[in-house]
Amino acid sequence: MKYSLFTLILLIAGSGFLAGQSYFATDAYISFFSEAPLEDILAENNKVTTTFDIATGELNYAVPIKDFEFRKSLMKTHFNENYMESEKFPKASFKGVIRDWDPTLLDDENVHSVIVEGDMTIHGTMNPVTYTATLIKKGQEFVAESTFPISVAEYGVKVPTLLIKKIAEEVQVTIKVEYNLYTP
Repeated sequence: MKYSLFTLILLIAGSGFLAGQSYFATDAYISFFSEAPLEDILAENNKVTTTFDIATGELNYAVPIKDFEFRKSLMKTHFNENYMESEKFPKASFKGVIRDWDPTLLDDENVHSVIVEGDMTIHGTMNPVTYTATLIKKGQEFVAESTFPISVAEYGVKVPTLLIKKIAEEVQVTIKVEYNLYTP
């Protein structure tokens, strides 16, 4: 009985220790690139908030839609007003987990390829997403990067037929995050 109680205390203490090792970023980078016959569109956002729980491998992203920057100001206006309806849907989000997460991956400074699975919500529509990312530890921080495609139509974003040659049906999303260790 004492052995079981001792084991339980160690498990609780160990999980609390790991749970205390969370990472965060308030200036993560997300971009999307639309390659279309008439015009390429690149939008970038450096005001993305994200958290990562080292114990569970859980990831959360909050993406403020109005903070995407474009090469042309008119593109930003059309993006917010006509396509993303950012007044109605002010943010996109992702909640997921690294598949088969092993916290010891952050014990060394090698590049690790991981598979991330979760639910992405854009324009008020949630879809399951799976993508590959890389993790690289740098001291007490680590960098996560990924590029993957998403379909605009799957998120209820309507592109007028007249503009179909200007906006691709599938856009490439790029994520670059420098996670910092959270210490309360």
